[in-house]
Amino acid sequence: MPPQRGGKKNALGRVSLVTMHSLANSMSLFLQWIELHNVDWHEVYAVSDSDKSKYWLPVYRYRKYLIDQIITKKIDRDTANLYINHVRQFYEWARKQHRIEKLPFKYKTKVIKKKRKDGNIHLLFTQYGAEEKGFTVTTTDLLIPKKYKQKKSTDTSLSPYDQDELQLLYTSNALSKLGPRLRVDLAVQCGLRADEVATFEANHVVDPALSDKSIYFVTIIGKYDKERTIMVSKGLITSLWLTVTMKSINTDFRSGN
Repeated sequence: MPPQRGGKKNALGRVSLVTMHSLANSMSLFLQWIELHNVDWHEVYAVSDSDKSKYWLPVYRYRKYLIDQIITKKIDRDTANLYINHVRQFYEWARKQHRIEKLPFKYKTKVIKKKRKDGNIHLLFTQYGAEEKGFTVTTTDLLIPKKYKQKKSTDTSLSPYDQDELQLLYTSNALSKLGPRLRVDLAVQCGLRADEVATFEANHVVDPALSDKSIYFVTIIGKYDKERTIMVSKGLITSLWLTVTMKSINTDFRSGN
């Protein structure tokens, strides 16, 4: 079926273009690794049935490569799990298409129990007769363990620059004009990506004189077509409002209205 445009799910089972791009990116990385290491991805049988021998199979060697990427901080664990999950889906597809005889990895089940801070089982996990057993989920042994998850930095700042670098940036000739300066303000103060700044719509900006708010909440469409809410200070919303107003006046003047 043709891919669905946008990021929302479809009841008929079609995937979004965003998902297809993500799958294509993951498979591109996997195929590059295969070519670089001269690996035959069709290899699905280990020399013996021992757990150690399976790690010579291509899919587990690629998993080890991703773990090394995590350790050297080139990617994070969530990204690596996304890559290996797409490779898993590829092998499942290949098995259904009879391109390989068996899957080179195994499935396993886990029971998840979640306790509240007071020591009792969380209500979500106690209903429907799951009080003792918890919830059973199925996963594969390709999943990268939590021990490889990087610790979050204690610095909560959204800016990749320190104060001295920001001062140099704001005093540069590139930001002598209001337009570029406001774009940097949106990135620094609101944590917007470059494409989010470029697509920031004028209808997000309101007249600050109509309210006494100190913070304005704006919902934007971000990465992977996901909605997220950002906070805009009154000072920045005022500058944006003046810019939108001036552009409207200049447009009316040029059109003769």
